[in-house]
Amino acid sequence: MFTTMLFFHLSGLSIWLGSLISLAVIMSLLKKQAGSKDVQSLLQKIPGLFNRWLHPSSFIVLLSGVFMIIGMNISESQKPLWLHFMEKGGSLTILLSIIVLSIISSKKIKKPLRAANVDVGVVQKGLSIYLVWLSIFIMLVLSVVFMVSYKF
Repeated sequence: MFTTMLFFHLSGLSIWLGSLISLAVIMSLLKKQAGSKDVQSLLQKIPGLFNRWLHPSSFIVLLSGVFMIIGMNISESQKPLWLHFMEKGGSLTILLSIIVLSIISSKKIKKPLRAANVDVGVVQKGLSIYLVWLSIFIMLVLSVVFMVSYKF
């Protein structure tokens, strides 16, 4: 059971982190061309397409992690720091990424693009905010992976 959950955990983590990085690269490249109607159409669709991978994979990471921790059968006082960090920091990162990225993509990217007269400056500012949050979540995921890898 543990090895199956570990497989799901690592697979979900790979898809989640890869999707975050891919989304950041694509959105940063499209940001420069936000004035084009074709690019604006893409900017409305891309976050939703990536969310089809981001949210389920992060949820798989969360669920498999919970099952692995339960399967370890370790009391709270016996858990090492890296396990506490993975449990609490990882869970918080997953939940916040789902909530924050959904809200920002909706309010800062999609909403300005639906306006009758699209203000390119507003769209680019929204993309900048979205890219900052993507970068924050990428760094948070990598910090959890670092702590767990070195078992501090």
